[in-house]
Amino acid sequence: MVAGCAGIVAVAAALFWSRGREPMYNGRSLSDWLRAAQPMPFRFPQTIPAEASVAVRRIGTNALPFLLKWIRENQREPGAREEAFRLANRYRLWRFGGDILLEAIDGRELRGGRALEGFRILGEEGGSAVPDLVQMATGSNEWTARAAIAGLGYAGLRALPPLMTMATNKSFRFHWEAMGAIGRMSYLGTNARPAVEMLIRSLDDHKLGVGAADVLGRLGLEGDVCVPALERCLLSTKPALRMWGAISLGRFGAIAAPALPELVKALNDGRESVRIEVTNALMKIAPEVLDRSEKP
Repeated sequence: MVAGCAGIVAVAAALFWSRGREPMYNGRSLSDWLRAAQPMPFRFPQTIPAEASVAVRRIGTNALPFLLKWIRENQREPGAREEAFRLANRYRLWRFGGDILLEAIDGRELRGGRALEGFRILGEEGGSAVPDLVQMATGSNEWTARAAIAGLGYAGLRALPPLMTMATNKSFRFHWEAMGAIGRMSYLGTNARPAVEMLIRSLDDHKLGVGAADVLGRLGLEGDVCVPALERCLLSTKPALRMWGAISLGRFGAIAAPALPELVKALNDGRESVRIEVTNALMKIAPEVLDRSEKP
């Protein structure tokens, strides 16, 4: 017990001295502000407290070397340490002393999560870190690569071309993660049009089509070109593509009204999973259509 307490004290001391080297704002370190932005329990994505968001933005690009370092170090500890971290989270042991216990078990994983929160807050201001994130994304460590790709999804317009390259490279082991990161970039607005065009072309790809349909709906951009493309998915011979086409049409809401005739036809699809998602989509786009179809 004494040895365990001494270990926690040592971790706390190390955290104190490491924070002293971090950029500060209003007397608090970058780590402290990111902890405030991502409180326990983890609910990501979440609404970031305004004070924490302002603080990280004020720290600005001075935060980037630390965010990159924490992502680079985000490597799962093997064996007992990883299992201890998982159990501590599962049983919410952070209730008994914040996240100090989790820091003692595996602080690197916590810092990796906070780094992503930092990139999410900084947005376009994190664009200068894109080359480093790309290098980590294509490196050998799985957990670092996944975290780097997630970070790219928040790093703005400069991150879009490398993410598109990764997403369409079917030999790249994390191309699905890259596709998902693009799906979080609706904040780019019309600047995301190259990605929309790439995703529409990918709908016809045997391996990428389902993911492309999903991400088009998550982006929710360029409805005038996306809705017709997703409508064509309803005619596919692949049930999964028909299903995800319907799901994403539903995400566009009333904008997807031009697809109503095909959606109504798809209520008679041979796959129950497709019929369910078509019904859900119609409820979001034009629920009155369902009312009419149910009348004798």
